[in-house]
Amino acid sequence: MPGNSGSEPVYRWVIVSASAAMLAIAMGVMVNGFSVFVVPLSTEFGWQRGSISLINVAGLIGLAVGGIVMGRIADRTTTR
Repeated sequence: MPGNSGSEPVYRWVIVSASAAMLAIAMGVMVNGFSVFVVPLSTEFGWQRGSISLINVAGLIGLAVGGIVMGRIADRTTTR
């Protein structure tokens, strides 16, 4: 292949695509998967839907803040 340095695998775009698909599924489950438990938790424990949803919101805010912090750490350190 032209431009292939030899150290990069030929199937690198397959790796990128598989990683993107796994990330999309994981984030979809994290963001949207919690909604499955709102009604059962409400009926089982008598909690209000807003209180249950606050748990999800707190987790998403934690993901956002953690992403910013980890992004700064990733910028300052090497991969290895």
